[in-house]
Amino acid sequence: MMEMILRWTLLAGLGAAAVCDLKWRRVPDVLLWGVFVLLAAEAAGGGRLFRLSTGIGVLIGALLLALSKISEGKIGEADGAVFVWTGLVIGGAGNLCLLFAVLCAAALGGGAWQILKRRRRVEIPMIPLVFVFYAGGWLCGI
Repeated sequence: MMEMILRWTLLAGLGAAAVCDLKWRRVPDVLLWGVFVLLAAEAAGGGRLFRLSTGIGVLIGALLLALSKISEGKIGEADGAVFVWTGLVIGGAGNLCLLFAVLCAAALGGGAWQILKRRRRVEIPMIPLVFVFYAGGWLCGI
């Protein structure tokens, strides 16, 4: 039961963040922190907060947050925060697979956009891709 609540909380948070990312190109801090606190509390209640896999999953998001700082915003902070969320729920291996799928889709989409629009710089919002791939993976039982 707790697993299902955790997954629905993540899906709702990703949906809200995806809408914000598409509409305003930023995600409010209150949403990022609010969903994080909810997920962390639910994960602690379900006994999964202190699992190695969960720690590795959160570490992947933390590394993305660090890359955001190093790259001076080329990778959005919200993208890293969202991968901290997903790490809490799907663990290290799942989070790594999700990140790989999202990066591949962003690369393909960005490349196609550059070819079609002949633009050098393309910004691809990642959070909607995270939402789509997470929801698709969950529905397919992955």
